[in-house]
Amino acid sequence: MDVPRRNVKRLKLTQDAIQEKGTCSSGLYNATDFVPKGGDATEDEDEEEQYFEDDLSSEEEEEGNIYDDNFDECVDFHEERNEIMTHGYGIVSQLALVAAKGNTTKPEQETLHLGEITGAVCNIDETLDFKYPSEPPFSGKKIELRVEMPRKRNEAAHVLIKKLIFTLLGRACTIPTDIQSINWLIPDDTIGTRSANPQPFPRVLYDNIQKILLQYFRIDEEILSRGFYDENSCKNLLCLRGICDENSRQIRYNTLHFAREKFLRYTFHAQFKAALVDLKRSTYTPPPTGQAFGIFKLHSHAKRSRADEADS
Repeated sequence: MDVPRRNVKRLKLTQDAIQEKGTCSSGLYNATDFVPKGGDATEDEDEEEQYFEDDLSSEEEEEGNIYDDNFDECVDFHEERNEIMTHGYGIVSQLALVAAKGNTTKPEQETLHLGEITGAVCNIDETLDFKYPSEPPFSGKKIELRVEMPRKRNEAAHVLIKKLIFTLLGRACTIPTDIQSINWLIPDDTIGTRSANPQPFPRVLYDNIQKILLQYFRIDEEILSRGFYDENSCKNLLCLRGICDENSRQIRYNTLHFAREKFLRYTFHAQFKAALVDLKRSTYTPPPTGQAFGIFKLHSHAKRSRADEADS
């Protein structure tokens, strides 16, 4: 319930008057002791009421009499005090929410979304020979980028990134399911893992997959990291090929700059980690006749639960 401004003014003057008359006890007071409760007012109450009226009149004159003088209703101080306390609890709750958000880690606050960008396998340089590590359990074979890759289905870039990482990691080992059996600690992971005996993931493979995806989405050119467009230095950018209008080129440059920064700073790392988690929760199916690679299929939570129950 909103308190009229004139009532708030009188309440303030009442409190000031109480303090001046020495009626406060340990900084607290009972406001209802100074409001008539019905019946005839005592002489002391008449004196106090007159004191408040005089005090109010003098202050209203100093402030240009901005509050009207129609104060016929009697403020229910108990109700007003409850309203104030409730409002106070609301403020405390809001401050607690702000504090909780402030304690949230930066990766949790950031979005994975890279904006309106698309990718294609044909963007990847064929002359680059990316391979899996030769150390066990990895196969040492060439990373195949044009064979049985996931199909794009109008998905956001960050969703497709996880699918591509999932696919490339599923083909990384001589025995495909070995990728599931190790608790991997990926590079630059400040959070770490709760799993026992984590094994460092090969940095070279982590970096190679990152380079592949930068090319896939045409955000691999270093000049995109600069953050500002000019016609002379950006005229030969592959990512802007086919765009003639300078205004359109600048808009596209800014879009790709934003995507590259988000990809390198957070999205790639987060989706790489998520892809490894999904692989651990997947079931492997060997390749059918005529196909080069088997398939890891991630089951829904309900299906996994039923499968676990069936095995127990």
